[in-house]
Amino acid sequence: MKCILGLCLGILVGFGGWPAQAGEPDLLEESKTDPAVKPLVFPKSLKVIQNRPRQGWYHFYEGQAPRFNDGLPGEIQKTQDRFDTLLSDPQLIRKTLVKTDPVRIAPASRGEDVRGPITHDRLRDLKTSHAEDMLLVFRRQVILEAADALPPVVFLEPARLLTGDFPGASPTPVSLRIQTRGLIYLANQDRILALPAEEQTLSLKPGGPGVKKQLEEAARTGLENLAEAARKVIRDHQFVKRRPSY
Repeated sequence: MKCILGLCLGILVGFGGWPAQAGEPDLLEESKTDPAVKPLVFPKSLKVIQNRPRQGWYHFYEGQAPRFNDGLPGEIQKTQDRFDTLLSDPQLIRKTLVKTDPVRIAPASRGEDVRGPITHDRLRDLKTSHAEDMLLVFRRQVILEAADALPPVVFLEPARLLTGDFPGASPTPVSLRIQTRGLIYLANQDRILALPAEEQTLSLKPGGPGVKKQLEEAARTGLENLAEAARKVIRDHQFVKRRPSY
């Protein structure tokens, strides 16, 4: 029996929750660029924001069933654990996404995390509290496949995957995929530039040697690739002054 656990990690941290309106899509899942985007004239200021669920640090899925927001049996940690520290290292985010600066568009800076679905209304609400021209919003999603069902404590405290300290821990490696999703919100235009999702796959042995390094490298690669994708998308929409032809 296979158990699939998905953990979505986002980078904006706001502790209020904004439920999506009926029929309003989560834009990080939809991943569509808006039409009629006007060419970008630089310099532009940029704010990087991470998205998280309304409750807890992660978006959990067990199979197709979401296990976040409604909570799980037991007490969800109130402080960041070692698993999230690896995936959401502030220095790593600063060295990758905050330096998304292809043509000196910045100043760029890190903003507070935001919780709940990312919808058009949520982005417009963020615009009222941020003076930046562009908001780069991203989220982590981790999909873990194991031969046997994982106990609830792993959903509550994913750091146990680093130590193997949970009932029924097996020496058999598990497959872990880290997805990094993002978008760029053009505040002045009220338009969205979608970014392609990044994914890294690794074989993880809970409590085994090198687990921490595996996660660090996968986390770095995902953010570096998303940053490069953001640079390309921004360049593609840059205003270019045409020389007159004679």
